[in-house]
Amino acid sequence: MADLRHFQAFVAVAREQSISAAADRLSLSQPALSKQIAELERDLGVQLFERRARGVSPTEAAKQLLPYARRITVAVLEAEREAADIQGLKVGRIVIGASTTIADYLLPPAISIFSRRYPGITVSLRVGNTKEIARSVQEEQCEIGLVEGPTDEPNIDTRPFFEDELAFVAPPGHPILTRDSTTLQEALAYGLVLREKGSGTRAVFEDAIRARGAHFFEVATLGSNEALKRGVRLRMGIGVVSKLAIADEVEAGLLETVQIDGFVMRRNLRRLIRSGRTASRTLRALVTALDDSLVEDPMFHGFGVPSMAENEWDPSI
Repeated sequence: MADLRHFQAFVAVAREQSISAAADRLSLSQPALSKQIAELERDLGVQLFERRARGVSPTEAAKQLLPYARRITVAVLEAEREAADIQGLKVGRIVIGASTTIADYLLPPAISIFSRRYPGITVSLRVGNTKEIARSVQEEQCEIGLVEGPTDEPNIDTRPFFEDELAFVAPPGHPILTRDSTTLQEALAYGLVLREKGSGTRAVFEDAIRARGAHFFEVATLGSNEALKRGVRLRMGIGVVSKLAIADEVEAGLLETVQIDGFVMRRNLRRLIRSGRTASRTLRALVTALDDSLVEDPMFHGFGVPSMAENEWDPSI
């Protein structure tokens, strides 16, 4: 008999139209996810996806089933949130969506604080780019999203919560580090190692460069901060990355930031929730833990306070 895991798997594959991408989103192996889809198809007696050379596409039966499957998964999440409220944060689960830099470097201290305070609440983290996380919040698959870039998804309320800064970064001994001062054009004359299209880091960088009317030469596109940092250390080129991502390497002397005359790249990291939603006690407790971690952890000291010119939530959130 089909259970919640089957419907969650089905919704994820329908959204991504890829077994591998859906497996990454759900933190499952591809064989395990394929098995869940096959079991659901067997229980329902219909084929849900057609396999293609690249990815999968939903059948007509799947398109008819999808709205019901989404409602099932949302209803279960709602029930878990309500149970946590009834139990006074003693049991339950909260699903967070976050883009890569936030998930890797900013969230772990917050989750650690939250888990110590509420050991009976399970935290489930989904990682994706800004568009993917915003869509998950819009579809109520995540109770909150934490992203690096702006979003135009409907029915989403946003609030900046942290001001990050991007930096040019080079390995020790790189010629650019010997300059007394460096202009933006001089930095861009070197080959750059950048994040992939669709990442918040890439979008902020391109917007800043476009505003200056400048051009750059890209020697490598890498799909994660860790790969980018490794590429810079291997002297592929100069990298552009969040200062959050390089704190440990800079402290250890493995990488150095490049100061550019009169040029700073800052961005507001944003919290996303579904419009019209009343925040659960669990969500409020999580946001409190996040805010506390930004104050308590020395790693985050020195970063700016975000501009609050965007849509505001209830100040207690």
